[in-house]
Amino acid sequence: MKRFLAEHFNISGKISQSLHGEDIMLWRYFKNVKDGFFIDVGAYLPKLFNNTWRLRKKLGFKGINIEPTNRINYFNLFRRDDINLKCAVGKENKMIDFYLSDQPASSGKLAEGKKITVPQLTLSLIVEEYQVKKIDLLDIDVEGTEMEVLEGYDWRVMPSLILIEDDKDTENKIYNYLTPAYRLIGKTPLNSLYELKKR
Repeated sequence: MKRFLAEHFNISGKISQSLHGEDIMLWRYFKNVKDGFFIDVGAYLPKLFNNTWRLRKKLGFKGINIEPTNRINYFNLFRRDDINLKCAVGKENKMIDFYLSDQPASSGKLAEGKKITVPQLTLSLIVEEYQVKKIDLLDIDVEGTEMEVLEGYDWRVMPSLILIEDDKDTENKIYNYLTPAYRLIGKTPLNSLYELKKR
């Protein structure tokens, strides 16, 4: 119980919308950033289980929310001043099979469930298309295909911070891929936090 309270409440008693308090970590990290911008790959819902809601509400961040399911319609309702894209993100620009799990948060390219066909874009194309010049936060949660998102990016705009879901199968690959330019600064039970090294 104590661990739950520590993860889901900050010192002022505000409830976290993330699974393990990631949104509070990000809010504290970016508290002095003005005109912040994020890209949220696998955004899920505008508030529930969302890592960028607090950045928007408390700090005025704006960004790009990417969600390949009809849940993107909720972003069009509640985050109208963001860019909201209904697509997957990966290594190539093409149509892909995407599976809707009985557990909605587990839907993805590697899941089991009802098959739908969705467009997949590279992160490079999205950054170019929307003329993104600065990324304060890149948040990636795509149920096991995080490496595909990273490998589909040309890194012309380097995110200041990357919050990425990993597990025992992907943790080392992601770490080895990112650490030439980033340093690992934090972990939660589901995610790792990487900060851009000073140049």
